[in-house]
Amino acid sequence: MSLIVRGIVRSGCQHFTRRMKKYPEVFKSATGVVLVPGTINVHIAGNQEIKIKEDFRMDDPMDANQVLLFEEMLINGISGFRIRPFNKLDGSGGHGDHVIEVSSDRKIPEISEGVEVILEFFRN
Repeated sequence: MSLIVRGIVRSGCQHFTRRMKKYPEVFKSATGVVLVPGTINVHIAGNQEIKIKEDFRMDDPMDANQVLLFEEMLINGISGFRIRPFNKLDGSGGHGDHVIEVSSDRKIPEISEGVEVILEFFRN
């Protein structure tokens, strides 16, 4: 069973771009692929929160108090990962569960600020 939602691409802070460029081997070790640096920030319609279904995690190479939670998913039919920062001390992190941060080993075509995308999550 899948959960399919629509959202709008919004610009981000470039935190993941810096992490992925500085530590590409750490992300490759965790995911098994070389990710395009950065994430696509997708704001879910109506600020609907989508809790992450963690498939795996890795230590954040730039913040010892944080881990990065990963969920395999699709963006516009292309495989990718949702990445959710998670603060080990208080559970906070990222932009919240109404903003989905997506990364892939392929550049997603026709992605820019304001474009609508379709996200598919593999849920039971």
